[in-house]
Order: sequence, then structure tokens, then C-alpha cells
Amino acid sequence: LGKLQTIQSFDPMEAQRPSRKLACLKSLNASQVRVVEETTSKSHEGFTLIWGPPGTGKSQTLLALLNAIHLRKMSEYHQCLEEIVFQDGPEMTSNTDRWLQAINRAPRILVTAASNAAVDGLFRRVCEQGFLSSQGQRYWPWAFVRLGATVLEDPRDLGMRLKELCKMQLHAVNQEIEEIRQEADLVKAKVSTL
Repeated sequence: LGKLQTIQSFDPMEAQRPSRKLACLKSLNASQVRVVEETTSKSHEGFTLIWGPPGTGKSQTLLALLNAIHLRKMSEYHQCLEEIVFQDGPEMTSNTDRWLQAINRAPRILVTAASNAAVDGLFRRVCEQGFLSSQGQRYWPWAFVRLGATVLEDPRDLGMRLKELCKMQLHAVNQEIEEIRQEADLVKAKVSTL
């Protein structure tokens, strides 16, 4: 099988540094992990070209790459939200201003491909598999927007997409309910000690 290649050169010192392995990298081979780590490093500029013959794991690498980018962007977004929430001063006159600032800073990731089928294939994988959090829990991003002509090879594809979007929303709501339950349990425990 061929190996994935990037247009960037590989820094051997990078391999010697300890890296925090994301759960989305565990199923990748060393070449794929290197591509994702190099592309998502803070020092990376420009673009990365992922090339390989059929069957070398390009789609799997792209899914992991999107997962890693999404995790990083959501982490930055949460830090931004904390700054907005705890920010004081005349520039923040109302909660509405704070919410608008938060919405404007929400992360957005653009995915393009040479063919509509490639975009549809990646879209389908994200809908079916979702992403993995840093702790290895499966989650689905908030929303997707698919622009351009969609290749519908099977009329069930549209139904599957709608079903997956509903499943993602339901999963997010259930996750939020569980977090609220955990917070309520903590509050109950604190109240019972009083």
C-alpha cells in the first residue's frame, strides 16, 4: 500500500516531543497521524495536500483531521465564551451584546473537494460516525451546511441525511440533559451537607 504524503517537510524533532494523542488518532497509522498532527499544529501555515493511491486511508485521515480541527476550534471558542461572559466594561452594555459577540465567534470549517461525490462521501462519514472528544466520547458537530450539487446515488440518501441530522440534535440534547442531571446531583449533595 502507498503512504500518505504532505507537501510539508517533516521535522524529526517534532517526533521526539511528547504529543497529546487525541482519541480520533488512535485508529490511524503513523503516516496518517503525522499528517493530522502537522496540519493542526499552531505553526502550520498554508495548506496540506493529502495524496495517496486508493485504499491508503485518505478519507479516514480527512475525517480525523476534521475531528482534530473541530476540537481545537471548539476549545478556542469555549475560551472566547469565557472571556465574553466574564468581561466587564462599557463596551459590553447588555447580555444581547455578549450573545451576539459569542455567535459571531462560533467556529466555521470549510471543506471543499474536486468532486461533489467526495464532499458527499465525507459528509456521510461525519453524519454516520460523528467525531470523538478528547476523552474518546462520540459526539456530532452542531450543524452542517452542504452547498453545491449533491450527488444522490440513492433516493434514501436524503432521508438518511435528515435522520442523521435529527439523531445529532437528539444526541446533543441528551448530552446536555445528562450534564444538567450531574450538576443537579452535585447541588443536591452540597445542600444535603448543610
